[in-house]
Amino acid sequence: FAKAWVTGRVRREELERELSAQLFRARELGAKVDHLDGHQHLHLLPGVRSVVEGIAAREGLPLRWPDALPRASWLRAPGPAVKTTVLAVLARTAPRARPGVRRVSAGGVFEAGRLDESALLSVLDSLPAGDFELGCHPGEGAPHVPEDPAWTYGWEAELAALTSPRVKAKLVERGITLANYGELQRASAS
Repeated sequence: FAKAWVTGRVRREELERELSAQLFRARELGAKVDHLDGHQHLHLLPGVRSVVEGIAAREGLPLRWPDALPRASWLRAPGPAVKTTVLAVLARTAPRARPGVRRVSAGGVFEAGRLDESALLSVLDSLPAGDFELGCHPGEGAPHVPEDPAWTYGWEAELAALTSPRVKAKLVERGITLANYGELQRASAS
């Protein structure tokens, strides 16, 4: 997709139709769509961003906005360092959101899969005020990501961190209220 986008083969009208059709189909299948985002954050690409923001405004849905810079300790491997830098630049240099679009700052996107208890506590200590999405990939068993076998996620470590009494205590200490996008959407509508 990125190659097609760079070479100008992604047509805005087709993108709008496809994304609208996907949203319609998800709802038709019973999904309660409570926000928009893009696989691998493709919605940050100029041209794609404006289409996605148009749909978000039309549908009254918040938009995941991964603008939180990754911590330097997460930028050890060259591949992730390039990707995270490009994503952060795209998110932070994008024009203001159009009226009716609520971008929800997202972090942990770059750290996801490596958020053990210590790392999660550190992220919680650095959260800004306001609504914030923390991306993570908890689970059990050996991780396998078919689209990129080089990705490694510490699913079990993240599950343990997210259920840790120390993390729960940190949430209380910082006055952090856990919510999902649906709750944010209802709060902004009222």
